Amino acid sequence: MNLFNIQDFFKLCGVILFFYLLKSLYDIIYCAYFGPLSIVPGPKLFPLTRLFISFKQISGQRWKWIQNVAVPTYGPMVRLGPNLVLISDKDAIKEIIAADFPKNFNYIKFRTEDRFDTLFSTIDKSFHKKRRRILSPAFSIKYVSSLEPLMILCVKDLIYKVDECIEKKTFSDGAVLNIVNLVQSCVLDIIGETNFGGKFNSIETLSHPLPGKVYQELRRRAMKSLFPLFKSFMKYDQYLLDLSNELIKNRRQAEKSRVDILQAILDVVKTEESDQITDFEIFDQILEFLIAGTDTVGLTASMAITLLAKNPDKLKLLQQELDNALGNCNDELPKHDQLKALPYLNAVINETMRLWPVTLDGGIGRSPEKDTIINGYMIPARTNLVLNYYHLHHDSKYWGKNVEEFVPERWLDLNNSPKDIFYPFSAGSRNCIGQNFALMEMRLIIASLLFQFDVKDILAQELDIVCYITPSFNNLKYDLVFSKRSFKSINNC
Repeated sequence: MNLFNIQDFFKLCGVILFFYLLKSLYDIIYCAYFGPLSIVPGPKLFPLTRLFISFKQISGQRWKWIQNVAVPTYGPMVRLGPNLVLISDKDAIKEIIAADFPKNFNYIKFRTEDRFDTLFSTIDKSFHKKRRRILSPAFSIKYVSSLEPLMILCVKDLIYKVDECIEKKTFSDGAVLNIVNLVQSCVLDIIGETNFGGKFNSIETLSHPLPGKVYQELRRRAMKSLFPLFKSFMKYDQYLLDLSNELIKNRRQAEKSRVDILQAILDVVKTEESDQITDFEIFDQILEFLIAGTDTVGLTASMAITLLAKNPDKLKLLQQELDNALGNCNDELPKHDQLKALPYLNAVINETMRLWPVTLDGGIGRSPEKDTIINGYMIPARTNLVLNYYHLHHDSKYWGKNVEEFVPERWLDLNNSPKDIFYPFSAGSRNCIGQNFALMEMRLIIASLLFQFDVKDILAQELDIVCYITPSFNNLKYDLVFSKRSFKSINNC
């Protein structure tokens, strides 16, 4: 009798499992081909599972398929997964930004630890509002301006380093230098000085491990999001946690407080309002600043100089503007007040961010909290809506037939520049908190380097960009030839 009952029990379990799998299969098929999103164009098999789009991300080249195949084939709204829709339409993107949809729940998968929210990864609007209010004073124009002397120290080290390499005559016309490594080392030292209490001395050796560690952390977070079942095997690098703990420990033991962003965070932690912020949460926030500060700013500054090297006529125009603005000053390096209003310098930066925005495949996306109509389609609640800023930046309807060319001049007449299609720092309540900081870094690095040095491209190099969360040069490498401008000296800017 007992044996009979056991057999019946397993039969019942088998029947339940069968119907559960049958129901799951029905739900998948219904969602894919009969649900509200079924009329959104897209590859036929992609609505069944997000694995198809996920596998395209492993190599960091998903963005090329999205921009060169998916959007041209299927149009301004493309379904790329069961609940994933890529949106490239200007008006639809504006509508979503205005509606202030929350970030998609997939942001949770990009956290160092799932249980800890950060300014970037939180999907909770109230948490984001509170955390942003806490951190905003450290990124105000006034506070960022107070950090300029620290930035200039690092830029000065960069100029000396390039001078030193040129003196060694590593190439007949100058020094062959990896622009990515060069700029990222400077950005990393700036982040160290202005955020954490001191340079990492990465310019000195051009071989600090931190840029590589940050690059690997980006890959880890991307893989953790794509394959959540394996996230327990994809732990964050202990080096990063140890570095953060050492920074926090040293700062708390310091006799004098210091004017930088870490101190601003620690001062806030002391307040009653935010005394629940743990050291690990501080580490997680610091890691986000490292990623944002080195990867995105490093890419834009490196790419701007690379594009100028590929377009010598544009480089000459920028250097003429710098000569006119800085030629009579007696300071060692230009100050930000001398640079922030220079039309062509800002045009170069804008054009670089247009061609190479910080998200090439739209990023993670936002989700409506209730069913909504977008572009004539009924979008169910919690659908992941990915905003394709890259497409807007590369749409010939708005930018003209030369849309793929590097043309800073298109920014010189702002009255005739396209409106509402340029999103270098995202938009809405979730726009980049550090944009003032980033623009100051980029202006100081680009202007200081190109005022002192000429740069030439080395032909037959492939400009290969990969994107896991943010874009970067593949293998963090692109070589340029640097030579000293004969009539310039670091002691006469």
